[in-house]
Order: sequence, then C-alpha cells, then structure tokens
Amino acid sequence: MTRKIISAIMLSALMASGAFAAVTVQQALSDQRIAPYVEATKQTGPGLLPGRYMHTKEVSQRTGGQKILAPTNLIVEIMSLNPQQNTYSVNADMWGDDELYPMYMALDLAGPVPILRTYAEDDGEYEMITEDFAVVMSDGTKHIWLLGSTETGEIRYMYPLNESWFPEGWYSGTWKGTSGTSYTFSPDGQAKINGQTIGRYIVSDNRIVITRNDGTRQPLYAALNPESNALVITFMTDEDMTAEIFTRSEEKPAAPEKPSAPVFTPAKPKTTKPTFTPPETQTSEMPTEFPEMPSVNIPKPPVNIEGVWGAYVNNQQWVTQFKGNQYFGWINGQPSEMGVIRIDGNTITGTNNHGVNFTAELELDGSGQTLTMKFQNGSAITYQRLQ
Repeated sequence: MTRKIISAIMLSALMASGAFAAVTVQQALSDQRIAPYVEATKQTGPGLLPGRYMHTKEVSQRTGGQKILAPTNLIVEIMSLNPQQNTYSVNADMWGDDELYPMYMALDLAGPVPILRTYAEDDGEYEMITEDFAVVMSDGTKHIWLLGSTETGEIRYMYPLNESWFPEGWYSGTWKGTSGTSYTFSPDGQAKINGQTIGRYIVSDNRIVITRNDGTRQPLYAALNPESNALVITFMTDEDMTAEIFTRSEEKPAAPEKPSAPVFTPAKPKTTKPTFTPPETQTSEMPTEFPEMPSVNIPKPPVNIEGVWGAYVNNQQWVTQFKGNQYFGWINGQPSEMGVIRIDGNTITGTNNHGVNFTAELELDGSGQTLTMKFQNGSAITYQRLQ
C-alpha cells in the first residue's frame, strides 16, 4: 500500500463525506463552539497538545436517525513540540496492528483563530492532509480538542486516552443498545452477545477486540460518556462505519437471607423529676435609633428563559430551547449540541454533551421577548423568543 493510499484512508477517518463550502475565520469566530476558547488555546494549547488521542466524528446510527458523535478507528500519539521546527511529530495508529504511520502537525497561533495542520508522507515527501480551526477545552482537570475543518466545516474531537475519560473498568458489564442487542464484557475476559458467549476479548486504549470462537477478529471502537454513563460503540466493515449507544444494565443482586431475630432486652428507663426555673421578669423598652444595617446579600431571583429562542449569527439560523435544567441547540436546522444548565440570578452555567463547561450572563428585556447571553470572552448573542 503506497503512502498516497494511506493518506487517503487517514483523510476518510478524519473527515466525514459531504459537500460544504470553505469556512472563513469570521465564521469560526462566530461559532460558540470555537470562539470562547480561542484566547485560552493561544496561551495553553502548545503545552496541552502532546498526548495520545482517540478521534471522534459524527457517525450514522445503526438504527437510523440523526448522526451521533462516535469514535473512529484512528488513534494519534502527538510527541512534544520541536522548538526548532515548531512542529509535533505524530504516530498514527489505524488498526491496532502495531503498524504506525509517521506524520507531523503544526499549530499556528498567529491568526485570529488557532489552526492545526496535519502532514502525511507521500512518496518520500510530506503533504498537508487536513487543516483545522483548533481549540482546546479544559476544566482544569481534563481537556479535549475541537477540530473544525477549514475546508468542509466538519467538527471532530480528540479525546485523551487517559483515566479522566477512560477510568478503570469503563467497558465492563452488560450493555444494552438502542437496537435491543446486548454486549457483555465479563471480568474473566469472555465476550457475550445477548447472553451467549461468542469468544474472548482484550482492551487496548478505546479498542475492544473480540476474538470469536471461530478465530475471526472483531474490533469495536468505544468510548464512555462519564456524565450519562452511556457507551458509544462504532462498528466498521469494509464498506461502512456505524455506531450505536449502549446503556449499562444493572443486574439485580441476590436477595439476602432473612436473619434470625436478635435477642433484645430493653433497658429500664430512668425516671427523673424535672426541674423548672421560671424566667426572670423583663421590661420591654422601645428602641430609640436604628443600628447599622447588617451586611447581607439577597439573592436575585433566577431569570426565566424557559422556551424556544432564535438568532441569526453570521447568516446562520441558531435555535435554542431551554427546558427545565436542560437545553438543546440547532444550527440551520441541524442538531449542534445539548446539555444541562443551572441559573443563579442572571448567571447561567452549564455542561454540554461534549463535556465542555460554560458560563454566561443573561439580560432579559422588560417585554421578556429579547434575551442576550454575554460570554466570558466578551462575545454575545441576542435571541428573540419564538415560543
């Protein structure tokens, strides 16, 4: 297989198919998945980029419906920055067969939005295979990288393969999918489908590799959502890549044996004669002046933003629905993100389905029909109430 073919395979793993227009810097800066993290990336990005990562992108569901964010077969290990060339050496692991493909990356922080360029070898020379707007999202303990293709606008994420995202035993147990199929990964290394043993499995990074009883090998590419405790598994064939969401099945514990009634002899209660001392007679006096007011902080009532809101951002239609402590967002009719929120006074904090935390100040006009969200980086979006 020539390097040119390998580069094409990597490109398909990194990017989804479809025809899109090139994305401008102005469009990237208006995207709230990117804009709030630009300055932090310029400050901390070079130090956070090295590491071993799983790649994710939007993948079709096995049961149909909207695409979901799911792992691909690609793992990249990014080495430390080479200060002389200002580049990062990269090893790409496509199939987990110990064959690594050398690449390198360059993180450009000079422009308004950081850009990450990836180069692969082709007939002895390196050529650029992807160019992405790149920002790192960090809560101080864990982080992920968002990559937005400058050519297609497709969004992908790189998740570090560490204990923050893959805690010990993250894959173990019985998982039931949206299709009704269940997978069991037993502590003894047995793999089961719908309760029937089909072979044995081993786990490496985010790959669960099943060796079936007939000797065939089936790799599953999986990731755990620590917030919802849902397991997303990607299945690959020669023609297709599909994914399914699985939830962990809670097995009912065996009923404990009924213990025999313990011998209990109640203690004889003590009886003591209560004593009572009447209070001294007090004379009430009218105060003559006010003391200094106590230092108190009366909390503001939360802003009520329940409902559906719309805005135009750089000629794109953004629709957001706030429902209880949850929210859902669409861009041009396509799902963009969802998550949970909390409102204290006029401050909203939340976490989206990609594990990213955010904070904004809310301004609701007197009519209750116009809502402005001001983010910590200085950007703002003004919505109009739709419902």
